[in-house]
Amino acid sequence: MIRTYRTPLIILLITLLLAVGAYSARKVEIGDKDSGKMIDLKKGDLLDVVLRENPTTGYGWDVISKVEPCLKKHGGPDYKADNKMVGSGGRITFHYIASAKGKTQLKLAYKRSWEKFPPIKTYKVNVRIR
Repeated sequence: MIRTYRTPLIILLITLLLAVGAYSARKVEIGDKDSGKMIDLKKGDLLDVVLRENPTTGYGWDVISKVEPCLKKHGGPDYKADNKMVGSGGRITFHYIASAKGKTQLKLAYKRSWEKFPPIKTYKVNVRIR
């Protein structure tokens, strides 16, 4: 009698595992060339924004738009130098996760934080989460 309950339970567990594993989050990486574009994501996808930066000049990228609740930060920005030479540039990566359906615009400004001048560069992408 115990065996009659086992088979449906095993089938149910396998079905649930397949349903959960059917969609795995994509990792989408965008960069300088994607400014001005529309980026389509699904809820749960990871978005990495990788931009050229040279912090030795005092310039850095700042996020200047509110992107929540559609996107949430997924860890801090990571900087990786191109090489070990003093004064060389590199790439900074901002990590986000698509957390809610909707549309948002991600805007960043390349500027010196202590200066009141307009940024020397801006970066903007429209993000649609389905």
